[in-house]
Amino acid sequence: MNRHKSLQRLFSIFLVFTLVFISFSPYVSAVETEEIPTEKVLLERASNWKYLDDGSDQGTNWKESNFDDSTWKSGAAPLGYPAGEDHGDFGEIATIIEYGADKNNKPATAYFKTTFEVEDLSEIGNTGLITSGIDDSAILYLNGHEIGRFNLPIDENIPYNAYVQDYGLDDASESSNKTFNLTEEQMSFIKEGTNVLAAEVHQDRPSSSDLFWDMEFKSIYVDESVFQASYISFAPGADETQYNFSWYSPLTTQPGVIEYAKKLEMTDEAFPETAKSVSATLAKASTGYSANEATITDIDSSTEYVYRLGDGNGKWTEVYN
Repeated sequence: MNRHKSLQRLFSIFLVFTLVFISFSPYVSAVETEEIPTEKVLLERASNWKYLDDGSDQGTNWKESNFDDSTWKSGAAPLGYPAGEDHGDFGEIATIIEYGADKNNKPATAYFKTTFEVEDLSEIGNTGLITSGIDDSAILYLNGHEIGRFNLPIDENIPYNAYVQDYGLDDASESSNKTFNLTEEQMSFIKEGTNVLAAEVHQDRPSSSDLFWDMEFKSIYVDESVFQASYISFAPGADETQYNFSWYSPLTTQPGVIEYAKKLEMTDEAFPETAKSVSATLAKASTGYSANEATITDIDSSTEYVYRLGDGNGKWTEVYN
């Protein structure tokens, strides 16, 4: 009897973890597979990069397309030190870069550049997603334009000899990937022909033990008439009548909204007029995102519900069960 109960518990735990895993799908959608936003990889992980690791001042022109980097070294990503280092789900370092003779006085900045080709701009989506492994901080550029930064102050000129600790920052979240969502304006920096991606990676402090750099760049076509919520998750609330929801949205200062109703009140494709609405609160999120949190109440047990997420300005996701 005890063994039977143990098996029941194990099955229950497995079911819960399965539901949680499904709820964290990065682009949750009720649409058919062929309608999911089209992705195109512009730069693959483990691509070849040129790099400069001597700690010299490269000014501001180093990131431009016409800058002469012919004397720079090159190697496959991930790049950094020491051997065996990895971050997020990126593999171990493939190219070890130098930091000089003094391990307690490493250069503040290492520079990285690579290119990708575009034959037809019409094949490029209206948004982009960069997934990267970074230690300890970085500023990213596309054809000379800044498109993102991590673990450094926003809208500040960061000199070549600046460490992260100079700005009172020290949380690099080394074990996770860093993501950057590119807007339609930022994607407009892409041109037909050769495009240049560049990154300046800053160390936390002179004695920092490691450095890591790699990235993947995708263009994504998004239907702008549909609200793009991602990383949707939910969990039981304070009692059986409540559920806590959270989701990511493109960076905004406008809190999102969740509408919900019993599925039996749904007619055709129209969302029920009897639906209840709850405004979310905004929370800290990864670069390029806003995190939304909301609790729905008055839930009846053993009842199926439908819900949709909104941007607070009248744009909605598809309907979810």
